[in-house]
Amino acid sequence: MAPGKSLTILVASTQRRGAEVFCELLSDALRHEEWDTELVALAQADGASVRAQPLSAGRALGKLDLPTVRALRTHLRRRRPSVLLAFGSSTLKYGVLATRLLQPRPRLAYASIGEPLYWARRAHQRASYRALLTQVDLVLSVSARTSSQLGQALGVPARKLRVTPTGVPASLLEIPPMDQQHEFRVLFIGSLSTEKDPMTALRAFAKLSSNARLRILGAGPLESSLRTEIAALGLKPRVELAGSVDRIEPHLEWSNALLLTSQTEGLPAVVLEAAAASRPVVAYDVGGVGEAVINEITGRLIAPGDAEGLVAALARYSEYPAEARRAGAAGREMVAARFTIEAAARTFDAALTSLTSPP
Repeated sequence: MAPGKSLTILVASTQRRGAEVFCELLSDALRHEEWDTELVALAQADGASVRAQPLSAGRALGKLDLPTVRALRTHLRRRRPSVLLAFGSSTLKYGVLATRLLQPRPRLAYASIGEPLYWARRAHQRASYRALLTQVDLVLSVSARTSSQLGQALGVPARKLRVTPTGVPASLLEIPPMDQQHEFRVLFIGSLSTEKDPMTALRAFAKLSSNARLRILGAGPLESSLRTEIAALGLKPRVELAGSVDRIEPHLEWSNALLLTSQTEGLPAVVLEAAAASRPVVAYDVGGVGEAVINEITGRLIAPGDAEGLVAALARYSEYPAEARRAGAAGREMVAARFTIEAAARTFDAALTSLTSPP
């Protein structure tokens, strides 16, 4: 390992979600860039998990948990990394508080993975966010659109900002192109929560022809409501709630298209995963989605709230499978050129190395 290139990556929990999975892959990939890396999680979660060392056992971390702050500080004092990368907004306050007055103090980088102004809509939330960001040495953002929010609305100076897109494993590029099917298979991947809005996905799907099938991957607080709505719409034979999964590849191979109805996003990994697998994407144009979907080339971007637009785009791919295959092939080429985990690791390496280099 190169001198001074030791890195602790901090994620919210051990749960196998998009951000945590990416950080597991990034940690491995950065070792090829001469970083001594480790992955640490604020909390232990049930179910499928990533290879992260948890700092607390099952504590709810919605509010600041001081024992977890102390556990992180103790961990950093023992390991003495040159850089701490706090990945996602829930880790920011823990990174700031744990490194305050710590000697030697690691350089603190923060990766903003969502839309800052969606999560900090009130004046006091923005003020708190600004105050925390002043304590950070480097702010990374996964998309240009969300980076501009950090600079223009939250006052992060340009010298502290870097755009560092995420990436996906090159192995996803090897998933076979979709076969000609008698049924049209739609895949939804995401937390069953308000911001991912799976209910809109379900109701849009309900308007497709009877030969369509929907598979929903993910878990969350809206699961019970979804089950009720599936029954009320008479969709039980056509909709599958598959829960959280360890491997996404079989589900991508099963699908003909990915549907994303999020109210907010940074640069969604599921879009890149679907594109890598040669599947077209139909998505609301929020956050950095437009940087991962080339409209009418690799998929369809729909104005937020236009549920009928989602239906029309899905119906188009259902009725014209050759068009869906062309879009999928274009998506695969895009990911291969720009969004592999190796490409992401090089970008993160360049940004983080700037913190360890002499001024």
